[in-house]
Order: sequence, then structure tokens, then C-alpha cells
Amino acid sequence: MRKIIEYGVISHIGLVKKVNQDRILIKIGQAGSREFGLFAVADGMGGHTHGEVASTMAIAELTRWWDHELEAILLEKTAIWNGVKTSLANCFLKINEQIRTVNDVKMGTTLTVLIIYGDKYVITHIGDSRIYTRTHKHMTQVTKDHSFIDQIQQEGSRDKVHHPYGHVLTQCLGIQEHIYPYTRVSLNKEKQLFLLCSDGLYNYIRHQEMEQILYSGLRRKEELQTIVDTMYEQVLHHGAGDNVSIILAQDRNKAWRM
Repeated sequence: MRKIIEYGVISHIGLVKKVNQDRILIKIGQAGSREFGLFAVADGMGGHTHGEVASTMAIAELTRWWDHELEAILLEKTAIWNGVKTSLANCFLKINEQIRTVNDVKMGTTLTVLIIYGDKYVITHIGDSRIYTRTHKHMTQVTKDHSFIDQIQQEGSRDKVHHPYGHVLTQCLGIQEHIYPYTRVSLNKEKQLFLLCSDGLYNYIRHQEMEQILYSGLRRKEELQTIVDTMYEQVLHHGAGDNVSIILAQDRNKAWRM
């Protein structure tokens, strides 16, 4: 059977870090006659290998959720997306508690999840990994960074760009008892492409560079994997001082055609 959902992916340690604390998950399944896909990026944080442990735990629990819960929800007759949102939110809560109770070790992880199914998609997200969408020449960031810099931007501070604690996360999994993930359900529009990434991408490539790489690759009818590889090469060119994870995904039925 011809795959409906296609993707390109890379997760790499970069040129400076000694451990890759990023983890990714890609799953393609079938609910009845319809294909659906799950894509996720987790960026761990903590001393030594602790960040790696946190992101691994997050992806492991998300995999369990995929294996045992998601398909049954998608086969429901009504209120599918409310069911997905509620169940995935509970998964985030469970991950948060699991990480918090690991032997007094302070560690955490971002987690950004995209599910594509038919004419809709759902995003659940916490931290500063990101999802962008692209429909024409421009990319739009659809997740909100749970970072101090983003918080003071929303408060209208004039000193927001140069704040010394701008990179500090205000939310992630594993640190706080109470979490408030960002959730979005929206239409999967014609020509829509999804880009998921850790901060190791957008901290080393300007937004305009990402847009240009995407546009040029699609114009040349390149495979999504080729476009991802080009983005990663550009990160290397700029020093790759962090782990970097990139996923490009789209529904072939809604794919860009030049």
C-alpha cells in the first residue's frame, strides 16, 4: 500500500556536545482504512547523562501511549479530537510524574508532539522545541516557547532580546509538579508541511534560511529527507554547538506541487 504520510528526519549530537540528549519518535499507523502519523521531539536537560534519561523516559511513555491508546481513540465515532487531546494530556502528566520521582535527580525534558490524521492535526507541546507549518513561501511557528524570553516578550518588555536568563525554560517535563502544555487542533490544509525541531536547529539557522532551504528543495522536487539533510549541513556550517533534531512531515494528498 502506498504510504500517505511521508517524512524526513535526523537527530545528531552536533559538533560540541559529548552526549545527544535529544530523542525523537516517528510512528505511522492505520485506523480502519485511514493512515495516521505521530511525530515527536524531546530535548533533555540535566547534568551528565540526566537529560538523556529524561528524554528517553518521555519517548518510552509516549510509545506506550501509541501502542495501547491512540488507535482505539481514532476509531471512535464521535469526539475523536477531544479524546486525543485529553488522553495525550494525561500522557504528559504521567511522564512528568515519572521523571520527577527518579531518585531525587533533577532533570527534565521538552516534549513536542504532532499527530496527523485525515483533514486535521493535533499538537501537544511543552518546552522550547518547536513546530512550524508551511503552506506557501512562508513558515509560521505554531507552538509557543515556554521560556523566560517568551514570557517577557508577551509582557511587552523592551529589554527582552538581551535578558541574561532568556534561555531558561518556564515549563518542561520533570521539574514542576503542575504543568500546562500548549495544545492545538487545526485543519491540515492543502500544501501544508510540518517542521518539528529542537533548539539546536533554530538557534543556528535564521528563520529566513529555513524558509529558503524549504522553498528551494520543494521547488526542485527534492525528497523531504534531502531537505532535512540540507538543513543539518547548514547547522554544521554555523558550528552545531548543540544537539539537533529535525523532522519534516506531510500528507501526500495535501503535498506541495510546484
